Order: sequence, then structure tokens, then C-alpha cells
Amino acid sequence: MTTGVVTCCWQGDEHLVKATCASVRHFCPDVPLCIIVDGGLNIDHWAKIYDATVLYVRDLKCAELRSMMLNSMFAKHAALFEGPFDRFIYLDSDALFWGNPFKELDLNKHDFTIFGGRGKVNPDMIEKWQFSLETMRQFDPAFRLLEYPYFSAGVYGARKNCVPKDRFLALADLARKDHKFFKFGDQGVFNYLIFSEFERQKLSFQAVNLQFFPGHFPKTEMAARFIGEPFQSPPRITSENLVLHFSGKKPVPCFAGLNHKTTFTCFRLLHGRFAGLPRWRAVINIMTKDLKLLFQKFWNKGCRMLRR
Repeated sequence: MTTGVVTCCWQGDEHLVKATCASVRHFCPDVPLCIIVDGGLNIDHWAKIYDATVLYVRDLKCAELRSMMLNSMFAKHAALFEGPFDRFIYLDSDALFWGNPFKELDLNKHDFTIFGGRGKVNPDMIEKWQFSLETMRQFDPAFRLLEYPYFSAGVYGARKNCVPKDRFLALADLARKDHKFFKFGDQGVFNYLIFSEFERQKLSFQAVNLQFFPGHFPKTEMAARFIGEPFQSPPRITSENLVLHFSGKKPVPCFAGLNHKTTFTCFRLLHGRFAGLPRWRAVINIMTKDLKLLFQKFWNKGCRMLRR
């Protein structure tokens, strides 16, 4: 039985997923990695730094999965069906290891692991982040929709094939056809799939408090608890074993002084070290990339204003 870490990227977040991989390799040097790649991007030239298995969505064996996942938010779940690991932790490209979360949990006890589920949330939260309550009550009247610890689909632990592929495909297709039913791309679909399989007694799950959302906390707390200075090297040993998930606004650019992005920037720099670059070259590469991103952001904004 193999256990590993899975992450995912496309052309627009390749610069982020390198930091994700660097954080995993830094804290878990012997844990195997798999990187799912969507779109036409090729990452073979740098994935070998981490001895990572690269799973290209365009090369998935199942034609139905390939068609549904290509160029979509569902691509990140490819490892559930065609990944190299029997059990794994999945991280979005805006998430990092801080310490070794494997020390805090046993992935073999349950089919699915929720990282930091929000507990029994109120109806307004479900309506905002997961799915339309009215439509769900019509679609599945027996579903106990107010009883579950709804979670971010950007970080989770899973057993391969813990959910049936046919239901996954059917629900993803429904979400594509009815954009008002499920919310946030794959998130509402995935939450419903996990909890409805639990109700069918086909799946077991556990919830662990191992996910931290930096954007929800003051900059001073981030600096004291994690990394407080830009371009500082991450520690080898931490007092906590967490996943830092920079959901929402992405952790770039790097040159904005002390902020919640600082910790992420340090792992982007660490990727350069793993790649064998001098420190000054790695810093320049990061800053150049971020300047390009800022230019593209303002260029796109200007174009939208001109079209009005």
C-alpha cells in the first residue's frame, strides 16, 4: 500500500505549485509526490527535481474522466481514480505543508479525511459555499444537509476509489448543466458526494483540525507563528504540523512587505534552492514572475474598461 501527496496545477498557477512541492519535500523528504497537470502545460523538466509522478489530465485512461476534467476545476480529483497512491493527502497549488501532517493522522482508519471542517454550519453558509438548499431538497429529499462538517475541497485526505466514478461523473455533469445548483466549481459537488456516500454507508470519514487559513488572521500573528521576514529560510522542525491554505486571494506578489504572503514566498524561494539556483537568482526569478503577473492583471483590467 502506497501513501503520498497529490497536488495539481495548470499554466496559470505553475509558479505556486512549485512552492507546494518544495514544502512537502522540505518537511517530508521521503514521501512520494504526484502532480496533476491540466491543459497543455508540460512540467517534466522541473517535476524531476522532486522525483514526482506527473499525471496529465489529457492522458487519463478513462475517456469520460478525461473529457469531464480537462480544463475544469474537477481535474484536481483525477488521483481519486487514476493516481499512483492507495491513500494520499491532496493539496491545491495555494497550500503548503508546515511540518509533517502525517504525524497527526492515520489515513488508513477512514476512507476520507476532512482537514478543518467548519462543523455544523448554518443554512446561509451552505447556500453560499456549497449548493442551493432549495434545489438540493428537491434533488435528494433524504439528504441530511444540515448535519455535516462542510470543508474546502482544496485540502483533503482520501483512499483511492473511495467514491464511485459513475456518481462522480454524473454529479459533475449536473453541475456543468445547472450552474445555480452547486457552488464554487467542484466544491459543492464534492462535499455532497462525500456526505451522501456516508449516508449510504459506502464511505467513512474523519475530521481533523490541521488546516490553517492565513488570510483569516492578522499579519502580526502570521509573522509570530510562521515566517516573519521576506526570503527567510523555513525551519526544519516546527511546533505544529499543519496545512497552510492560502485560499481566496493568491499569495503573490512577493514584494509587498510583511504580510500573510511572506511564508508562501519563502517556499517559492526554496524551490529555487532545490533546483540548484543561487539564492540571488531565485529571488530575481520570483520577482520577475510577480511583476509579469501584476502587469497582466492591470492590462486585463484596462482592456475590460475600454470594452465598456
